Amino acid sequence: MLKLHYLTLSKLSMLLQQVEKFLSKFEKYFFKYKDGFYHLPYVADSPQNIIASLGSMPFVQHNKQEQVINSNNPFCTVKMHYHQLEPEFWVMYAETEYKKNVRYNLVRDKKNQSNYYFVSLNFNESKLTYPKQIVNENITMSNLCWTFFKPNENIFNLNFKDVKSKYITIYFSEKWLITNLVNSALYEGSDLQKFINSNNTHIVLPDTTNEQLKEFEIFNAAFNTPKIDVLSLKHNSLNLIFNFLKLPITNNEAQSNLKIDDKERTIVHTIEHELLLNLHRKFPGITELAQKHSISESKLKTDFKLLFAKPIYQYYQEKQMILAKQMVLEKKHLIKEIATMFGYENVSKFSQTFKKHHTVSPSDL
Repeated sequence: MLKLHYLTLSKLSMLLQQVEKFLSKFEKYFFKYKDGFYHLPYVADSPQNIIASLGSMPFVQHNKQEQVINSNNPFCTVKMHYHQLEPEFWVMYAETEYKKNVRYNLVRDKKNQSNYYFVSLNFNESKLTYPKQIVNENITMSNLCWTFFKPNENIFNLNFKDVKSKYITIYFSEKWLITNLVNSALYEGSDLQKFINSNNTHIVLPDTTNEQLKEFEIFNAAFNTPKIDVLSLKHNSLNLIFNFLKLPITNNEAQSNLKIDDKERTIVHTIEHELLLNLHRKFPGITELAQKHSISESKLKTDFKLLFAKPIYQYYQEKQMILAKQMVLEKKHLIKEIATMFGYENVSKFSQTFKKHHTVSPSDL
C-alpha cells in the first residue's frame, strides 16, 4: 500500500514538473490585472533575451537591421534602440508613453543563469490634469533616478497612466566588469566596488539635482542618425558608468530600500501618484493615507523618504508649489483663495512657502 502511495506521489510530482516546464515556455505571454496594474511579462536575464522576448510579442515591430523595437499596443507606446558595443557590453535607449497603469514582470530563465549587471538612468514625466475651475494648463511633474542591479535579481518597475518615461541602460557581464572596470582608478575603492562585494542585490538612487538630464539628449541624438557612430556611443556609455561610479552609494539612505518588499513599494508609489493628482487640496495627513492604503504610519514615512529622497509632506509641498505658481500666473483665483484651498491658515504662511520655492512672493509674481 505504501509502495503504491509512493508511486502515485512520484507520478504526480513528474506530472507537475512536466506542466511547469510546459507553462514556462509561455510565461512571458501571460497578461493579468492585479492591484490596479496590468502585469506585462518579458524575459530579462540578458540583453539578448530582452530583445528576443520583446521582439516576439504581439503588437511589436522589430527592425533588426536598424536595431530598434517599436510597439503601439493597448498599454503603451514604446520605441527602444539597442546596440552591442563590445562582446558582453550593450546599451539600450527607450522612450515609452503609458496608456494604462503597467507593472513589468521580468521573467528569468531558471536553468540558464545570467551574468549581466545593468546600470540605468531613468526619467519620468507625469502630465497631470486638474479641474478647469482650478487651472487651465496641464501641470508636468518629473523625477530622475539611477538603478543598478546585480545578475538574476528581481526588478521592480511600476508605471502610471499618462506618464512618459525615458531609460538609458548599460548592460555588462561579469567578464566585462573584471576586464574593464576592476583595474580602473575610479572603480578601485569606490562605493560601487564595495556594493558589488556585498550581499546587497540592487541600488535605487533618486537624483534631485537633474544634472544628468543632458544624457537623454545625447543618447537620443546618437541613436537617431542615419549611421550610428559606435565609438562615440561607446564613449557616452562609459561616461554614464563613470558618472554612476562617482555617486555616494554605500552611505546613501536609498540603499536601505532593499528592505521594502514589492507590495509595500506598490502602495508607496500609488500614494505618491494619488498625491500628485490632488495637489489642489489640503494635504490629507499621514494617518489618513496610511489607513486608506493599509500600511503603518511609520512604514509609510520611512519608505516614502527612501524611495523619493524627501519626507512625504516636504515632497507634497514642493510639488504643490509648482501648481500654485501656475494658478497665480493664470489669475483665476485670489492669492487668499489659493492659500485656503491648499490648507494654509493664512496668506502670510502660504506666501513664505511660495517665496522659499520660487524666490519671489506670489503677489510680486
